Amino acid sequence: MAISLSNKGRVAIKQQASWGTAQTSFASTNYLEIEAPFVPTLARETIRMNTFRPGFTEAEIIAGSKSPTELTFRFPMHGWSSSASPTTDPTIFPDALLIKTVLGSASADAYTTALASTSTASVIKITNGSADTAWRGYAQLIPHASGYDVGWIQNVDTTVAPDTESLLASIPHTPSSSGTLYGSLVAYLSTETQLPLTFDYLGSDSSAHVRFYDGLPTSVRINIAAKQVPMVEVTVRFLNWTNVGTGGAPTDATYAYPMLPATIGANGSYFQESNQDFCAATVTVTMTQELSEVECTNSSQGVSELVATNRNVTVEIVRTQNSLENLGLDGLQNTAGSIDVDPIQLNVATNTPGRALSILIPAAVILEQPTLQDLGGKVATRLLLGCTPYTGDTGSTAPADTPFRIAWL
Repeated sequence: MAISLSNKGRVAIKQQASWGTAQTSFASTNYLEIEAPFVPTLARETIRMNTFRPGFTEAEIIAGSKSPTELTFRFPMHGWSSSASPTTDPTIFPDALLIKTVLGSASADAYTTALASTSTASVIKITNGSADTAWRGYAQLIPHASGYDVGWIQNVDTTVAPDTESLLASIPHTPSSSGTLYGSLVAYLSTETQLPLTFDYLGSDSSAHVRFYDGLPTSVRINIAAKQVPMVEVTVRFLNWTNVGTGGAPTDATYAYPMLPATIGANGSYFQESNQDFCAATVTVTMTQELSEVECTNSSQGVSELVATNRNVTVEIVRTQNSLENLGLDGLQNTAGSIDVDPIQLNVATNTPGRALSILIPAAVILEQPTLQDLGGKVATRLLLGCTPYTGDTGSTAPADTPFRIAWL
C-alpha cells in the first residue's frame, strides 16, 4: 500500500469568484512554496444530545458542520518575477494574494522607462508627458550607479517640464540620469470586502487530495531577521472542505516565483525612520483581521460567508541598544519623552527588480513603553509600533493616504 508523506506534495491558493463555490482549476502560478512537513486539519463538529436513556452507553452522535476549519502554514517570502528586468507593473501572485486579503486591498502602477536627468534624492524627474498623477501612494524602484533604492511617491506634478515626483522620504543615492523606474504592486490597509480563497492540498499519495474553500486569513505575520530570508506565517479560516480523493501525488515541478534574498545590506536592505537609517536584529509585522460568521440555514455548512469586522497592523522591532538615554527611535520619542508620529520605511531588499520588497508606515506611533531584553548577551530594545491616520500624500485615490502599505517591485 502507498504511505502518504508529510514532506512531499503541493498546495495552491486561488481567489474565488463568489462565496459557496470552490475553485477547481489551478495554474502553475497559483502554487505556494510552503514549509514542510505539512498535514492539513480536517475539522468537523459532532453533535450529541444528553438524552434520557436506560443505561450508561453513549448517546447518539450526529455529524455537524465543517465550519470553521483553520489551517496554519509557513513559507519563505517571494518576489513577483524571475526576470531581473520586468517590462510591466507587477501582477498579483500567491504571497501578495494572502497579504492583500488580510489588509483589504491591492493595486499596481508606476512603471516607466522615462527616467530623466537632474533627479535628486527627493525629487525624481521624468520625461515630459510620461508621468501619471495616479502614481501617488505607490513605491518605485529607482536606479542609481550601483543598484536601486525604493522611493514612495508623495506627489506627481505633470504641469511642469519635465514631470516631477516628490518622494515621502529621501533615498540614499542620487538617481541615474536615465533608465527604468520599476512600478509596484502595493497591498494596503483598507475597509474593502474581500472575496474568499480556495486552498488545494495535494499529498504524496494519489488519493491524498483535499480542497478547502470559502476561506479568509485571520492573521499574516512577516518575520524579518538579519541574515535570513523573510518568512511568512499564515492562519486561514475556511467554512468548508471536501475530500476530492483523487489527483494527489503531483509531478515534480519548479515554483513560479523566486525567494526574496537574505536581509543584508549587500542585497539592498536598509531601514529608515524620518530619513535616518537604523539597524534592527528582527522585525515582525503582524496583520490581523477579526472575522464574524454570517449564519445561514440554507448554506452548505450553516454559514454563508465571513465578514471582516476589524483589521489591525502592528510592527515589532528588536534592536541592539548602544545607549539607554533614549529607548525609542529618535523621531518617535523626543527628549521630553512624549510620543511623536513619524514615517517608518523598511526596505527589505532593493537590488534586484522582480524580487524587491518595501514596507511603509507613513505615520507610525509607539504603542507601548519600550522594554529591555537580552539579545545574545547584549542589551536590546523591543519597540511595538502601530499605524495612525495619514493624509500627507497629495493624491485622492488609494494607496495614497493609506496608513500601512507593502510593495513588491
